This record gives sequence, structure tokens and C-alpha cells, in this order.
Amino acid sequence: MDSQRELGDLRAVVLRLRDLGWNVDCVLGHSKGAAAVLRYGEKFDDVPLVVNVAGRFDTSETPRSRFTEEQWDQLEKTGSFEWNVRGEDLTINKSDFEERAALNMKKTAASITRSKVLTIHGTEDETIPVADAYEFDKVLPNNELVVVEGATHRFATEPEQVEVMKALNRYLEKAEGPSTAER
Repeated sequence: MDSQRELGDLRAVVLRLRDLGWNVDCVLGHSKGAAAVLRYGEKFDDVPLVVNVAGRFDTSETPRSRFTEEQWDQLEKTGSFEWNVRGEDLTINKSDFEERAALNMKKTAASITRSKVLTIHGTEDETIPVADAYEFDKVLPNNELVVVEGATHRFATEPEQVEVMKALNRYLEKAEGPSTAER
């Protein structure tokens, strides 16, 4: 959950692709990954398009319902707990929550001045309220907001996925500069 590592990893990928002769026209992140791409835009602002899918605007608190009471108790007692996500065991540390709570996504978003941002969020997102997308829209200087009616956090159904792809394709077609698809 180390956001500095995520930011460094993303930067390394962008630079490596450029070293290989590719144009990097877009970085896209979903949920927690949206924070990484927005922070990338804040720090480097060198990719024409940043896509924020179901990103969390207010990172000050993790919803209690996200984890079990036993996990919260273990976190308080030992400083960490194991969390199984789709078959992968992750160690969650208290410092992860503290680091995340310290993120100021309002400042991050307002600092992205050159890159265009596309924010996509579902109206039925059960993890991050769609209200967060509207908060991003208020502070991002170059934002386009697409709200997908009926879509959940994971955009799990084919109609939800089609709407996300349509929005992304429309936005990429409007973007200036050569496309990586031409390579």
C-alpha cells in the first residue's frame, strides 16, 4: 500500500516505455490506482491524459465496513493484519492507513495543470460514493466528468464496461498528439 512506491513504479514504467520509443498518451488508475495516477499528474504533469476511474477524493478515513471487526482489533493490537483480496494475501499495516489519510487529493487534483483528466464514476458505487467524482470535478482544472448510470465500483457488468470504454475512446479521440496505437 506504499503510495510512494506506487508513484515510483508508475514513473519507471512511463520512462521505460519512452526509452523504447513509445508515446505515453495516457495513464489510467482505478480506485486506489486512481490516486496513483492523479499523484503522477501532480508530480510530473507530463502525460497528456490522466484517467481517474472511481477515485476516492476524501482519503482521511477508510470506511469501517471495508474490514471486519476482528481485522480492526488485530490492527490496533499488532499494527497489521492479513487481508485476502481475490485470492491474494496482503499484509495491511497501520502506517498504510496513516499514509493514506495524509494524502490531500484536493491539493493533488488542483496541481494538475497541463494534463487533461477524465474522471469516470458509477452512480451505484458501493465502495466510493459518486459524490467524490463531483468533488474532483470542482477542483481539477482540465477535467471531464463521466458518470455511468447504474455502474458499481468494479464496473462488473458488460453494459457498465461498454460505457467506460465508450467514454475512454471518446476522450482519447479528442486528445491531441500521436497515439500509441499507431506504433
